[in-house]
Amino acid sequence: MFVKMISKYLRTSSEDVEFMWLDGKSRVGNDVAQKKFADVVETCERLHQSKQLYVVIDRFSFTEPLLPIIEFFVDHKTYWKDGKLCKSDSQIRMIIVSDEEDYAWLHKTKALTATFIGIAMPPSTQFKDQKTLIESLIAANFMAKSFSSEYHHILEAFSSCIVEIVEKSYVKNLSSMALATRLAKSFFFAFPDNCPDPDALLRLFIHESARVVGDAIDPAHRSTFAREFESLVDQNFSTTQKAVLKYIAQLTDVEEDEDEEKAPTSIDMFDLIYSEVDAHDVVDGLAYEPVVDRVQFQRSIENFLFEHHRNHHKDRIRLFVDWETSGWVQRVMRVIRQASEHMVLTAPPSSGRTQMVKAACVACNATLMHMQVDATCYDTFISRWEYALSRAINIIANTNQHVVILCHLDFCYEKVEPRWMEQIKLWIECPNTHHLVSDEQLHAMGEQLIECEKNLATQMQTIGLRLPGQRMCKYLPVETLKEPQALRKVLEARIFDALHVMFLVDPQFKSDFSWCTIFHVPAIERTELLPKVAKIIADCKEENVAELIVSTFFFGETTHMAENGTIFS
Repeated sequence: MFVKMISKYLRTSSEDVEFMWLDGKSRVGNDVAQKKFADVVETCERLHQSKQLYVVIDRFSFTEPLLPIIEFFVDHKTYWKDGKLCKSDSQIRMIIVSDEEDYAWLHKTKALTATFIGIAMPPSTQFKDQKTLIESLIAANFMAKSFSSEYHHILEAFSSCIVEIVEKSYVKNLSSMALATRLAKSFFFAFPDNCPDPDALLRLFIHESARVVGDAIDPAHRSTFAREFESLVDQNFSTTQKAVLKYIAQLTDVEEDEDEEKAPTSIDMFDLIYSEVDAHDVVDGLAYEPVVDRVQFQRSIENFLFEHHRNHHKDRIRLFVDWETSGWVQRVMRVIRQASEHMVLTAPPSSGRTQMVKAACVACNATLMHMQVDATCYDTFISRWEYALSRAINIIANTNQHVVILCHLDFCYEKVEPRWMEQIKLWIECPNTHHLVSDEQLHAMGEQLIECEKNLATQMQTIGLRLPGQRMCKYLPVETLKEPQALRKVLEARIFDALHVMFLVDPQFKSDFSWCTIFHVPAIERTELLPKVAKIIADCKEENVAELIVSTFFFGETTHMAENGTIFS
């Protein structure tokens, strides 16, 4: 993150600076690494008179083949090209980013230490200016959306809460900087329409904290988190959490039908749900409001599934919809409604996560793609990813739909090398299409690409529809078709905004995905399972009831009445 901030600052302050990021695919195998490094040297020679080139190698490991290539070039100004040794006087400036273990090994073996300056960055938990960074992110959103000074006065209270939240013991195995940044990013859901007063903004913050932190921790710790979070809110703000949530509880009581089950007069922070489904029309931005009519919200989710089943007879979504599961679907929808946000759903297999993601994609009009991982070797692993990413890129280039790649890692994650996942993460955070889209393919999709950007720019400038974290789109001139580099830059920016990767993994591995939004799906208890099954039977046709009862009996017998599972397929 630090290097990206520096690169962005230098690019905006000077036109004579160019940054080149080497992705993971460019560093696998000696031949590939040699060819890529030769391209870097030639690029540097070409730009020598006009620009200063900085080559950034992120997540550098001492085991990768690029290390001896860099050492050979630094010591002898020599590199390999097409099997021949070539000389170059290019003054390439390189920035290598590695973790503590790799850096310690490089220092111990004195590799690159004579020519590279080592800078040890403190862990994010020790950043003294973490609070200031969070404040600046939230303040930037307030200024962009013309919030009054009344909101700026409570910035310090919000940042203090965030810093204290991410230091709690139950999130120590997760990245505190990632959690803090994600909480700050969630303020981009705030618009003057859905947050007309500071209490409404605080209510949104309570909801987002439940989604970012509460859903990520083990369900057993959620009551502790809720209690400590309420204490933080009461200490830092002039109101109390109960008073802020009581307003929604009162609205919910009014909206409930008399023959429906009454909602409690107070709402738990985990029962607070924000959604654009059934929200009122807004003048500016995304209609992201608290759900006050639970029955109507549940019916809306059911209607989405009904329309999908009617239009796609062979693609059924096997999901029992009630208030709890519709809230789970909304959690996935919330991730899709952000730019460059990804998710990991942790639970035992056959717990309904796939059906939740399918339902969320239907409700958000997003394209869902399944990817079964083959961890036999690196080649099979990366080929599956390249195939899925190529399909996703084609959709993103030709439409303004968001694309969700559902990665099934339940039964093979232990076989996947950590280095492989690091390369996938590196690509997702900084998309590079050179290996996936040729210049000819890029030119063929260029006209439609420009048209899609035009539509996005129109939406942003007329109704302010800009998702959290999304870049500001611009109208592209027709001459852009003649500039492959400019087209590729726009395509990669669109991928960064519209691609979402969701992983299905066992709960024990969730700390490996701290860079994603984490949803630890709670198991449905036996006492809660029986009423759900009874309602399913009541909604069935008469001829299917007997078969369903028998199936449920055998299912319950084999899983001990589903004490550790759910009723989903």
